[in-house]
Amino acid sequence: MKYVTQGLRMWLLQRLTAVYMVLFFVFMLGYFFTGDKLTFANWTLFMSHPLTTTAWVLFFLSLLLHAWVGMRDAIMDYVNTFWVKLFVLSMLAVGLISMGIWAIRVLLMAGSMR
Repeated sequence: MKYVTQGLRMWLLQRLTAVYMVLFFVFMLGYFFTGDKLTFANWTLFMSHPLTTTAWVLFFLSLLLHAWVGMRDAIMDYVNTFWVKLFVLSMLAVGLISMGIWAIRVLLMAGSMR
């Protein structure tokens, strides 16, 4: 029963992150097409708002979690040797965590450019 709930949790996590990313994408499209003319000043003002920065951080966390679940499932299904599986999953985790740190750093720099 433990494996069934673990699989259901991962499936649900991937679906929830996908829904958030789609909603965020629609919001950003709306901003770009209905907002003011996109200038550097407007963009920095938009990015310096705490809600915007929070939405971007949640987007990148959702993206990284979504990628982790999908890649983890593929690796678990198709890589058979335990040590190779452990190595590949470890490298995937290091890569995704590094990308997350980089994305948050970029967002904090973009928000403080005023």
